[in-house]
Amino acid sequence: MEVSNIENANAQLNLIVSSLSAIWSELLNHESIKLDDSFFFLGSDSITVLKLLFRVEQTFQVRLLFRDIFDNPTIYSQSLLIQERVNNLD
Repeated sequence: MEVSNIENANAQLNLIVSSLSAIWSELLNHESIKLDDSFFFLGSDSITVLKLLFRVEQTFQVRLLFRDIFDNPTIYSQSLLIQERVNNLD
């Protein structure tokens, strides 16, 4: 991978992390969320997961499954998954 591709991938990931952090903060009513915080340990329930799935689809135009959130409970892991799905659409 060339340097410019790596820089573009990092910039894309940073945008996804930032947007996803804002979604989490709103849904979980938390102001300070770290990249390795678990969506479930911060107080999520099944309804909140459904809201998250809806917001992710609205924001990134990719569909995640309920299981994806359980398998990727952190902002960082969800962001990587979203980035992968977004790039597979191209």
